[in-house]
Amino acid sequence: MIYDSEQYKPRPALKRPVRPFCPKPDAPPEAFRSYADELERHNKEIKSWMQSVAEHRDEARELANKFRVDALTQVGLIVDGEEHLKAERVWDMAWDNGHAEGNSNVYQWLEELSTLVLN
Repeated sequence: MIYDSEQYKPRPALKRPVRPFCPKPDAPPEAFRSYADELERHNKEIKSWMQSVAEHRDEARELANKFRVDALTQVGLIVDGEEHLKAERVWDMAWDNGHAEGNSNVYQWLEELSTLVLN
């Protein structure tokens, strides 16, 4: 089945960089200088991480849309590039009821609901 395919799964997201700990007030001045350097490095890492998160979301959105088109095509709601009039509504209902359990459940809902529209 199409929902078992790895082609619809995005790569894992990167973990957020950990902020350095601030030294205690009675720490020597070198500790504060070191902390400031670590904080600057951390801020650069955060900017890079935020960019990678945005790229990850875009990739996940593209894969979800690809799954949507492939699934609707397989159940017969998209034929020769033309969507059935109720395809969007059927997809929304299948997604709302099944996406928490993954693509396989969305596809099962889609199969069940498409029979109501097509038959």
